[in-house]
Amino acid sequence: MNDLEHAKEKALSGELKATNETINAETIVKDDAANVSSEKPDVDPIDAEDNSAEDSSLREWAVNSDGSESFEADDNTRFIRKAPGIYVEKRIKDEWMVPRRICGPLRVAATAVNRDSDNWMLKLSWMDARGFTHSKVISKGDLSEGKKVVRLLLEGGLDIDALSSQTGNTDVIKFLLKHPVEKWLISIERTGWGTPGKWLILPDGTIVGTPEEEILFTGDRFMPFYEARGTLEEWQKSVAKPATKSSRIAFAICAAFAPLLLKFASACEGGFHFIGKTGCGKSSSLRAGLSVWSFADHTQPGCELGSWKTTEVGIETFADRHSNWPMFLDELGSAKASDVKNLPALIYMLVNGQGKRRGNRALKAARPMSWSAFFLSTGELTLEEMAARQNIPVDGGVKVRLANIPAVPDNVKDGVCDFLAPGEDWMKVVGDISEAASRKCYGTAGPEFARRLIEHIETNGGVETFKRRLSNRLKEWIDKSAPNAPQEVRRVGRRFALVAMAGEIATALGVLPWDSETASMFARICFESWRREYEQAESDGDAKGVPLAIFRAYPSKFAIGYEGTGQIEVMNETEPFIGYSILEEKNGEPVRMFLVPASFDQEARKLGHSGKNVVRAFRDAGLLINGKKDGPRRLASRFYKPPYKSMSHGPFYAFWVTSEMKDKYESASTFKGVR
Repeated sequence: MNDLEHAKEKALSGELKATNETINAETIVKDDAANVSSEKPDVDPIDAEDNSAEDSSLREWAVNSDGSESFEADDNTRFIRKAPGIYVEKRIKDEWMVPRRICGPLRVAATAVNRDSDNWMLKLSWMDARGFTHSKVISKGDLSEGKKVVRLLLEGGLDIDALSSQTGNTDVIKFLLKHPVEKWLISIERTGWGTPGKWLILPDGTIVGTPEEEILFTGDRFMPFYEARGTLEEWQKSVAKPATKSSRIAFAICAAFAPLLLKFASACEGGFHFIGKTGCGKSSSLRAGLSVWSFADHTQPGCELGSWKTTEVGIETFADRHSNWPMFLDELGSAKASDVKNLPALIYMLVNGQGKRRGNRALKAARPMSWSAFFLSTGELTLEEMAARQNIPVDGGVKVRLANIPAVPDNVKDGVCDFLAPGEDWMKVVGDISEAASRKCYGTAGPEFARRLIEHIETNGGVETFKRRLSNRLKEWIDKSAPNAPQEVRRVGRRFALVAMAGEIATALGVLPWDSETASMFARICFESWRREYEQAESDGDAKGVPLAIFRAYPSKFAIGYEGTGQIEVMNETEPFIGYSILEEKNGEPVRMFLVPASFDQEARKLGHSGKNVVRAFRDAGLLINGKKDGPRRLASRFYKPPYKSMSHGPFYAFWVTSEMKDKYESASTFKGVR
């Protein structure tokens, strides 16, 4: 039993059957008698006796001797459909009065329910005085507000003969309420896959493929604003071909196709974050990716290039609207400082695909928004760096869910282009791509990819065969790109692999004008850049344990002070001196350290680390003590007023041992300043 039959069984006890025709919300339904059911449905006599007077599904049009059609709304009201419009005939004291016109041509072309037989919708069709046909979908519940529906019809040019200040027109509302069901449809309010591999609804409401039942798309509020300009060939020439000069731009384009593959590959949701200084081309990479589906001019209303400068609810809504489609979020640094503490949790929420549970005005729990997320982001800083500046902890799960990719490739001085011809200007290449993606040609590649993908699946063994082949290709790509890698690296590698396969499939289907394996190469370059960043960050985490390891191994090489006392106790002046370790007075736990650079570096190298790299890890975590006069990048500081008696001026590598210690003691610190 398909969804339509299931819904109809719930609604009508299975007495009606539907034809196999697809209709969306903008289809013009003509006044064609062929669409009117002429067969009386099989109804249980008991049900018919009890419900026929009230159930519009059991009501039908009758053909009159003059060629007009009519149905009885109740024992005393009959509606008649003629060429000039709709008439009402009323019975008073067993006598039928002369029919009176109530409005121009109007019909309920279809009745739609969702797969649970809820959310009843009516598809209205009418003709205005100029002969134009209009179509509009309303909720059946809107009929309880007669004036609202009448206003909609009037704004669409329907000629209504009489109006009431209270109800609009009672006869028109009753006509719509009692109108016979001419066609049953399944209502869908979300874009994306209906049946994965067989049909989907594009963001403009177009249905691609062949649904198993009749569909009415009703989800305007869920649609991204996608539109097209130019031809696929123009996009290929102006955007896709020059994109091969940059692994980052090409990667963003491939990533824009990837969400359509999520239904066929598990555990691939997540995001990518291009990091780099202003003007390096990272935002242009996002524009190129967005051009797969729509225009990328953020100065124009409706542009789907999103921003992190929004509220938590704003991000949830944006993700909900883009379920099954790529999300592009520009400039992580635009998030308000007060919201940075929520960013780690926000990343978890995005990737997990479900918003918070909230109440409505009636104090009832509203259904949380949900989505399938695949997104690209940009920023001058990583989320970890932004959080460190405010001493906000970020766990390893965030680093896996949002993969940081340097926008400027390795061995490239400036910009995102790593495959330029000799003498070629990267800024011109990126500028031309951005201009085309924003204003000249866009929105053709994505829909064409969807059409060709469905055709490919249908003609090459079906959905299960496609899933099996895709799964094998993903594994092959990961095994080749990350052999013997840790599980968390392979997990992120699977997301990169999906981008690679999306690009390869788009190439094989003729949507991308590239050679085979080009998309895989670009995805692998970006994956390797991410992996180096990730493993360096992991190494930095290990590095932060080096000072404590040295202190605990060689306590006699340190001078000891206690936080808040202003006193230093030199443990052993005959040992090579490494620095000062300031401890909590009660339990002796290190709070902060002041290390002699040369001595510390010598000891750190014995543990396999560079002293400077160790201190950089503390700096990147926001724990370095260097004051305003030193600037944010200097590692060693000279103290013009040492915080403890008997302590020299330095220079020292000075840092808080942990963020918890910094939070606990910074405001009451005896530290005075640096130079």
